[in-house]
Amino acid sequence: MGSLDWLFDCYKNQSAIFEAQGNYRESLRFHQMYLKAKDSVYQKQYDAKMSAMAAFYELGEKQNQITHLKEVQQLNQAKIQRLSLIIIILILLVVILILFVNHRKNKLERKWRQAFRHN
Repeated sequence: MGSLDWLFDCYKNQSAIFEAQGNYRESLRFHQMYLKAKDSVYQKQYDAKMSAMAAFYELGEKQNQITHLKEVQQLNQAKIQRLSLIIIILILLVVILILFVNHRKNKLERKWRQAFRHN
């Protein structure tokens, strides 16, 4: 920016010199060149800052989205674990029920055999 400050000063000083000489037309011309150059540089700086702010905002939004997706993923994993546990419990209950029914059936068969042997 240093060289641009020098250019701004040149335009501004040239404008002041022409004004002091009474050459207002040239003074105005250099003053306008000074303003145009300064406005152009400040506009570029402003645009760069706005772009940086927009990028920063978008980055924040993306980070929030990533955080949200991670939370959803954790909730889904917890659901999967709960469902897996429920399935395992149901399978165990079915196995226990089958064993119980088989045990009762065997017990009844033994009673019938004993009853037929005694008769």
